[in-house]
Amino acid sequence: IVVQNYEAATLTSLVLTENLAATFPLPSTFTLSGAPSVPSGSGLLPDPSFDGSLQTQLTGSNSSIGGGQKDSISFTVKVSANGFFGPFSNTVLATALNSSNIAVNDVSTDGINPDPDADGNPRNNSIPTVISFTPDVFFGITKQGTSQPADNNTYDLTYTITVHNRGNDTLRNIVVKDSLFNNTIKTPASYTIKSGPAAGGLLTANSGFNGRTDVNLIDPSQ
Repeated sequence: IVVQNYEAATLTSLVLTENLAATFPLPSTFTLSGAPSVPSGSGLLPDPSFDGSLQTQLTGSNSSIGGGQKDSISFTVKVSANGFFGPFSNTVLATALNSSNIAVNDVSTDGINPDPDADGNPRNNSIPTVISFTPDVFFGITKQGTSQPADNNTYDLTYTITVHNRGNDTLRNIVVKDSLFNNTIKTPASYTIKSGPAAGGLLTANSGFNGRTDVNLIDPSQ
C-alpha cells in the first residue's frame, strides 16, 4: 500500500483502515501470514493487533508522513477460497490531520500511483484493487479388484472405484463409467451383477448399472 502526501506540510494522525473481512467474504477465509512491515525510517507505525477482521486499523494513530513524501506498508494474507475464487475487491481508507488540524481522507486506487490521472487530486481516483484466483482442478480415479471362488466354477469379483479430488475446488457433474461387457469380461466368459454399485460421500450410485447397456456407475441425474 503506497501513501503519498501531496501537501507541503506533514500529515499527522495518519490511520490506514483495511477491512479484509469485507474483501474475502464467506465461504472464503483468510489469515494474516505476514505481519505489516514498513521501510526503514518510515513514519508509518504498523498496529501490532491488525488482523483485517476484528482489528482493521493497519497503522497506529501516531503515524505521520512528511510533506511531499511517499511511504509504503506491506503485509501478506493467506486465503482459502473454499469454492469461491473471486473476484475479490479491496480498498483502503486513509485519514489524517493536516497542518491546520483539519481532517483529510482518501480511498485507495488500484496500482502504485495514488494520482494516475496526474491532475493533482488523488481523491478522484478510487478504483478498487481486484484479484481473482485460478482454481487448481486436479483429480484422479483408482480401481481395485478382488476375487473369491464361488459355486459352479464361478468367481465373485468385487471392484472398488475411488474418485480422488486433489485440487482446491469442488468437483461437480461427476461421471464414472465402467464398461464390463467385452472389455473387462470377454467372451466366452460371462457375468451377472450380483450386487449393484454402492456409493459413498456425496455421490449417488446408479441402480441401473449393468456394465453393458448402462455403464454409468454414478446416477447421471445428480
